[in-house]
Amino acid sequence: MPGGGASLAYVTRFADEAREGLSEDEQVAVDVLVQAMGVPMCQVADNAGVLGQLVLEKCKGKPWGYGFNAKTLEYTDDLLGDGVCDPVSVTTWALENAASIAGSMLTTEAIITDIVRYDVDDIDYEPEFTEGIGAGAADLAW
Repeated sequence: MPGGGASLAYVTRFADEAREGLSEDEQVAVDVLVQAMGVPMCQVADNAGVLGQLVLEKCKGKPWGYGFNAKTLEYTDDLLGDGVCDPVSVTTWALENAASIAGSMLTTEAIITDIVRYDVDDIDYEPEFTEGIGAGAADLAW
């Protein structure tokens, strides 16, 4: 299916239909899910050095397959034809698991996690700049 978050952004157009017949709390859950479904496209654009929220707004009302190609920094009507694709199973799995984890957090009202604490003085950190899609963003940041 079209990648770069375009498929999830396309599906957000059905939010009003998804809210029909739901309680107020369930409608809030739909709103949260719809907002979260726009994040992958925003993140891809942000990583390419473009304002992700603007890219999302431009792509929201467009037909299936329209989206932002982060490699060329251009909008296209045929992401699949340009080789920008995501496996359906991976996108579905990610969405289902994120919703499951969020539901667990809300119902248990507790989270247990391992937090690794580092002594800042012991770490010599030097950022790595790589070639590829996000390489141009590093030049803009510095």
